[in-house]
Formats: sequence, structure tokens, C-alpha cells
Amino acid sequence: MKKQGMNTYLFFRTISCIFDEAWSFAIPLYMFKLSATTGDMGLVVSAAAAGSLAGFLFFILLSHKFSAGAIALTSDLIQVVVMFGIASTFYTVGPPGIIQIATIDFLVTFLGTIWFASSDTLFSKIILTKDVQPTNKAFSFAVNTGPVFGPMMGSFLFILIGLPGVAILNGLSFLGQMVFLQKHAVHEKQELRSNGFISSLAGGLKFVALNPFLRTTMTLPIIVRLILIGFMPFIPFLIKNKGITDHTVGLIMALFGMGTLLGSITYRAMVNSNLAKVFVKDTTILISVTSALIIVTLNGYNPWLIGILNFIAGYFLSRYQIEIRSMRQLITPKHQMAYAVSAPGFIIRLFSPASGFFFSALINASLRLEQTVIIGILLTIISFLLAQLVSVIFSKNYEN
Repeated sequence: MKKQGMNTYLFFRTISCIFDEAWSFAIPLYMFKLSATTGDMGLVVSAAAAGSLAGFLFFILLSHKFSAGAIALTSDLIQVVVMFGIASTFYTVGPPGIIQIATIDFLVTFLGTIWFASSDTLFSKIILTKDVQPTNKAFSFAVNTGPVFGPMMGSFLFILIGLPGVAILNGLSFLGQMVFLQKHAVHEKQELRSNGFISSLAGGLKFVALNPFLRTTMTLPIIVRLILIGFMPFIPFLIKNKGITDHTVGLIMALFGMGTLLGSITYRAMVNSNLAKVFVKDTTILISVTSALIIVTLNGYNPWLIGILNFIAGYFLSRYQIEIRSMRQLITPKHQMAYAVSAPGFIIRLFSPASGFFFSALINASLRLEQTVIIGILLTIISFLLAQLVSVIFSKNYEN
């Protein structure tokens, strides 16, 4: 890979991440405008999670018929068409209701998941071992720039041009990203298979089941995903109910992105064999802080305290993502990378559709402070034990 070409692609991927995040942030603002309930928000979150699950299932099927680069380029193009279609429908048919928004979120997340899994597989194949950590750091920086500027831009654009305008800009960002992605797709060496859907899925799950590292790492991301994907969309919705302006909500949520961006910038590559030990520490802190975030949000504490916890959680999430991606890439043969990306993703996302309804029920249950604290402590203990197990397995199986 040529460094200049990679930098150009990462620039456009950064722009795309910002506008994609702006779109994601505009959704709860639009929901609040519709006077939606937490149950309605739970429906939309779960629809997005179901779209992610369906996207991974479809990627597993496609990965045995087409190269990862071809899948990524096609899904990018379809995302452009869908975003423009959303905007045009808004103007021709009228503003969408709750069910329509849930359907849109399902479709957008479905396509986004296919794109992410295929592009992740593509770059996992073509990067060299010595470049694994530096490349993941660069990708983390690009992806995590979105949560910094996306919420603030999303609130500003939502007020200025509304949801359809945000959709148009998001579509244009996908188009720019697609143009420069194709320059890297040509470097992929793909071993195509003729398996059917069931055999493709079964093959991926079998590979994961026989790989001790991948088998162990499935449970931990389920917890991380349930919290960050399931609960985070509720935060702007909940603090907005306190009468805070859209701009202030955007700034509070942007602190999460600022934390992830700082984590990407300050991350320093280490000896590959030391990754596992640092991973245990970073994962434990991440879950501890996100547990505290749930406690503080559910018990109605100061929104700026939520913002501070958002920042810290974002910082350690960035480190967690770099470390777990790097370990996966170091321990998995290149020709089996599609399995390593898609099969665990499928299992993780199998639990995700319930996350929106789970947190909706948790919010409506009005739990006492001590009950939410107990939940947070249990999440932290379980995550520490799982991270420790991942560390031991990686250290035993990684060859220096």
C-alpha cells in the first residue's frame, strides 16, 4: 500500500465518519421532535441492531462469492443511493413517522454493517504484520473523528437543513469515500468459494469455535456492544428531556468522540506480545466507566458529569478497539480473515436487537441507585475476568 494513497483514503473516510455520525445524532433529535417515548426510541435502536445482524449474515454469504473490495465498493454506492432516496422521499411523500424511521435505521445500518465488515476484511488482508498497530491507530483516528464533530455538526445541520439535508450530505460523503477505496481494492488476493449460505455461515462459526482466541473474544464484545450500541442512543434523548438545547446536547455527546480521538492520537505501538496485558487494563477501565455512565444517566445526575464520563469512556474505547483488532489480525491467517471478521460479528450482533428494548425497559423500571450500582459492579467484574482469559489465550497462541 502506498502511504500517500492511504492518507487520501483515510481523509475521505474521516469526512464520511463525521457526516455518518451527524446523521446518527440527528435521528434522536428528530424522534424528540415527534414527541417519541423511550419505548419508541427502543424500537428504533433495536431496528438498527437487527439491521446490523442482517448485514453480517449477508456479508458472510457475499464473502464466498465476491472479493471484500467489491462488496465494500458496491455497499458504498448503494448507501449513496439510499441517502439520496431518503431525502427525496421526505420532500415528495412527507416527513416519516416512528415506524418509517425504524425501517430507515434498519436499512442504513444493514448497508453500513456490510460496508464495515468488507472494508475491515480488505485492509486486514493487505496490511503487513509490522504495520498492524500503526495502521489500526490511523484507522481508529479516522473513525473516531466522527463522534467528535458529528454530534455538534448533526445538531447544527438538523436545525439548519433538517433530516433530509443531513441525508444528502451523508450520501455525498459516502461517494467521496468510495472513489478512493477502489484504489486499494485492487491489492486484495481473494480465494473465492462456491459455498451456499448455510455452509458459509456454518464454516465461519466452525472456524471461530475451533479458534481459542476468537471463541473467547466473542463474549466480551457482546457486553461492550450492548452498552455502547444499546445505551448510548438513549443518552441525548434522556438529557434532552431536561430541557437542554440541541447544541448543548451535541457538545455533551461530542465529548465521547473527543475521548476516542485523544485515545487514537496518544496510542503508542508496543511489542505485539505485550498487547494482551495492556488490553486487560484498558478493557476493565472501559467497562467500569461505561457502567458508571449508566448509573449517572439513569439516576438523573448533572448532564456535564455524563459528558465527562463520555470523554473517559471514549478514550479507553479507542484503545480497546486498536488492541482487539490488532490481536485478531496477528493471530488469524490472512486467507481466513473473512471468517475472523464476520462470524464473531454475527454472534455479537445476534444479541444486539434486544439491547434497545432492554435499556428501554431498564429506563422505565426506575431502578434505585443501589440497584444500578450492583449492575455496574457485576458488568465490571465479568468483563475483567473475560479480558484476563483473552490475555492468557493470546499469549499462549501468539508466536513472536
